[in-house]
Amino acid sequence: MKREELWITSKLWNNAHAPEAVAPALEKTLADLQLDHLDGYLAVMLAHWHPRQAAWIHGGAAAVILLIGLSRLYLRVHYPSDIAAGYAVGGLWLLLCLQALQRLRPARSAAD
Repeated sequence: MKREELWITSKLWNNAHAPEAVAPALEKTLADLQLDHLDGYLAVMLAHWHPRQAAWIHGGAAAVILLIGLSRLYLRVHYPSDIAAGYAVGGLWLLLCLQALQRLRPARSAAD
């Protein structure tokens, strides 16, 4: 299988969210995976490189998620209840993760 046929994504680890740590973390991930690029790091890198447009970048990502759900309805591959449930579970997971991050962040800064 050729690299062009694959969509490879990775995450930015929680210890690398400082602006100066993002690029080195990406380089380490690329070296670890023996790749020259990733497909799924784009929004994080764009928000890092263009902090003034970060809200637009995140809004665009949310719009893509919404449009994917709507396309599933248009193509009639899912029921509306399936899409609503997917959004609800995804939203709940996002809220739980943000709440956990908020609770861990003060503890982490106190330890530093």
